[in-house]
Amino acid sequence: MEELIFGNTLLVGEGDFSFTVSMVEKLPSKKHHSIIATSLETEESIKKHQYAARNISQLKEKGVTVRLNTDATQLHISPLTRNEMFSCIIFNFPHAGGKSNHKKNRKLLNDFFASAVQVLENQGQIMMTLCKGQGGTPADQPRRAWHDSWQVVSMAANSSLILTNILPFRADEYRVYTSTGFRSLDKGFNTENALTHVFEMADPVSIPVNVDTVKIKLGKHMFLCPAYIYRKLLQIRYINCNKDHPIHRVYEKITQCLTSVTHLKVENLGIRLPMNRSTVSASCNEIRSTSDKGSYYKLVKSENTGFEEIDDISDLTGENVLADITDDDNDIIFELDQFNFISADKLENMQVVYGPVCRPCDISLNQSPVSCYITMAWPVAIDEDNSEGSEYLQRALTKAVAETTSTFKHILNNVIVKSECKVDMINYQFEDFKNTRDSQRTLHVANINLHNSTLPSASSGVLDNVQNASDNIGECHVKIIGDHVHPSHMLVYLTANLCKLACSRYNIEDERLLWSSDTRVLHQFPRLNLEDKLVGVNHDKSLAESDQILLPVDDSKPNGMESPVSTGGAVICHPDQVQKYVIKSPSMYPMTFVHDMSFWENQRVQFNVQEYCDIIRDIADDNVILVDLIDTYTDPESGNRSRCYRLTFQSVDKALSYNISWKLQSLIRFEVEKKMKIVLR
Repeated sequence: MEELIFGNTLLVGEGDFSFTVSMVEKLPSKKHHSIIATSLETEESIKKHQYAARNISQLKEKGVTVRLNTDATQLHISPLTRNEMFSCIIFNFPHAGGKSNHKKNRKLLNDFFASAVQVLENQGQIMMTLCKGQGGTPADQPRRAWHDSWQVVSMAANSSLILTNILPFRADEYRVYTSTGFRSLDKGFNTENALTHVFEMADPVSIPVNVDTVKIKLGKHMFLCPAYIYRKLLQIRYINCNKDHPIHRVYEKITQCLTSVTHLKVENLGIRLPMNRSTVSASCNEIRSTSDKGSYYKLVKSENTGFEEIDDISDLTGENVLADITDDDNDIIFELDQFNFISADKLENMQVVYGPVCRPCDISLNQSPVSCYITMAWPVAIDEDNSEGSEYLQRALTKAVAETTSTFKHILNNVIVKSECKVDMINYQFEDFKNTRDSQRTLHVANINLHNSTLPSASSGVLDNVQNASDNIGECHVKIIGDHVHPSHMLVYLTANLCKLACSRYNIEDERLLWSSDTRVLHQFPRLNLEDKLVGVNHDKSLAESDQILLPVDDSKPNGMESPVSTGGAVICHPDQVQKYVIKSPSMYPMTFVHDMSFWENQRVQFNVQEYCDIIRDIADDNVILVDLIDTYTDPESGNRSRCYRLTFQSVDKALSYNISWKLQSLIRFEVEKKMKIVLR
């Protein structure tokens, strides 16, 4: 514990001050004057502790300030502490007194945290030591039932505190420490397997004031977009400026590797803002041809994105206007034809673009409607001798897909290191290319999945029975330029989800961390292994056999990494050597709350689950991690249909209290009733 102490330190609830004496012995003398030790005892009541007077005298001799008659729940108003700010506040073995009463002890913890945060510095810590099982966290062994514990994480969350660390408390390491206060007497208690819980301040989960659509300006156009998407636009704006971000790191690795393994010239078109919709997100029968003005990256007014273009561009002021997200109309409408202007005489170019894509999805673990994608337009020439017609074209298409996806698969295998990427062909219908006058047609031909290793699961605080998200990380489409009899070339589109690749590559336990604004998360990004910047693939083997990555020679190696074998200007590392750093949530055991919502459907329209999830996101952002339909009922007389959904609330980096989750649930009920015209039960 003492290694965490810094700055002004306050100890509250001291019994006979023996812990303070033992702790001070371990600290350098220069820190003694910054320590204040307090107790609720008065000058009279302290006498019941046999060694208290001796301990107080020793502390004062070393320059430690000792104060009696100090209530740990009144620190913010006590004249002894209200004018001080502390870097560290320590409360060992709090107890409400008398026989054990969980409600009284929870109230003591709740009131202490509420007072302590008012005298805690911004980057300060609160350390609370509890006896075995009292805390109610998974770190307690054996772990008590939640209702049989003091629920310390929940009590702290009420004051916007999150649990960032847990340390074993070993009483034998403190020379003169003796536990006192058993049932308010000068008697000891069992400290075996006690745990010290470390808490830090965090932003609380916010309750939105306005969840209506937001008017935004994108280039020269005005749009209405959902509140959730509006917030994502603001986050993307920041992510694009952070070159240490895992999304950018994975993107750079892929493009560097593409340059090394392909004979084509890689033309990097960079990032495209704003929120976009991809036609690859549609099912096979929904994919449109360019004659239908389909697009690959395009801001569109559709049910899929929730954007609605408006004509009024005069009102560019107001709190609900996000001005100048983009300055170029080409960034707003990015047509497929603009993306692949490659012609038959420019088949040496492969174009790469990446950016945010909005694709609808239900609310489930590690699934988000907004992700960053990388897309490659890979040109493939077709021999002029195509007299065999469509049969020849079908063979050429199959060969082109096999070669390009195989190359891309091995690139991804090197980039993500710990998983194996596999391209799964789907049953596409080649007949779609026949009997049509359309000279350009796009076909969904394959899915890109991770095998032999699932994507990282969410933090241990998430419900254990929640399954991980799908291992699908991308898709493959083919576009044939020219008709099915005399085609000029093909374009193979390979698309990959950079968010999921970043989570797999850097062992990020929760995809929501990629969107975090918490400094404890952001400070982890620059510490990612700087040696894993991929510059090529070992060409002594075929791509299919290559398991190695070429890395730049750098003497500054992370701790624990073995020295790789030098090969001139580069070094060869096995992929398992590269991964050394893990990005974790700042909250060890984030609170999880469950609320049920029952209602009668609107009988005039079919219930839309996607609309229901969108309303939840607009209100609770990413703090609802699971929406489960747990029951349905149809009234036999009226035919009215009832649904019951279970909503699981949890934040990955913010403080979420039960009270806030309940308010969010109430607001969700109100908005769903208003917008979907349902009848609450």
